[in-house]
Amino acid sequence: EAVSAIQETVVIRRRLASDDSIAFNPSLAESLQNLATVLSRTGTQKEALAYAEEAVGIYQQLAEDNPAAHRASLAQALQNLAIAFYQLKQMGNALPFMKEAVKVLRDLADQGPGSYREFLAHALSNKSSMIIDTHDSKDEAMSAIQEAVVIFRSLAEDNSISHKLHLAGSLSNMSRCLSMMGLREEAVSPMAEAAGIYRQLAESNSEAYKHEFAIALSKFGTKLMETGRNDQALQILREAVTIQKEIAKSNPR
Repeated sequence: EAVSAIQETVVIRRRLASDDSIAFNPSLAESLQNLATVLSRTGTQKEALAYAEEAVGIYQQLAEDNPAAHRASLAQALQNLAIAFYQLKQMGNALPFMKEAVKVLRDLADQGPGSYREFLAHALSNKSSMIIDTHDSKDEAMSAIQEAVVIFRSLAEDNSISHKLHLAGSLSNMSRCLSMMGLREEAVSPMAEAAGIYRQLAESNSEAYKHEFAIALSKFGTKLMETGRNDQALQILREAVTIQKEIAKSNPR
């Protein structure tokens, strides 16, 4: 039903844009992005990719004509297109668009930080993951995730749950990146910090964050195991298993 409604909106706005592109291309691009997002969530990735590509094409033209009004929307569209390629395992196609999104967001953040710093951090974290998965320059991946962590750590100083979650996620990505670089000892600390953040969140709201906490503990235990700290690792992994059993018990199928 949601897909049909957005598809109808796209048809209407496409017709309007054909008569007056200046007035209606922005709303057409927005609808195309919305349709791509909904299709992606329903599992029709290839169809979603086509609409995401069309949205980027429109926003590129709009941003060229009026950068101040449309560069932020272009950055979001570029990220969505990169993720659409990524979900289809087309890593080589995904990365260039994510890099372009980072470039646009960095320019926006330099001009006026505001919320663009957070958007930049998300894009940097995504860029790092994509570089690792394409076996591209691990140093570039590490640089990107380090910058993301710095930004999220600064944002998390406001103690908001969303910023704490983003910091924990970026620390987990940093740990993964370090492991992929063969730096197993260095990978332990960021994962330990991530698990600590999830522990705090789970203690304040167990039902909401218990699952993420268990996953973080499992990753932390694995990092410890990889560095030969088996006794500590087993203790952490047992705690993760206990939490997972509690979750299964409270949510029987």
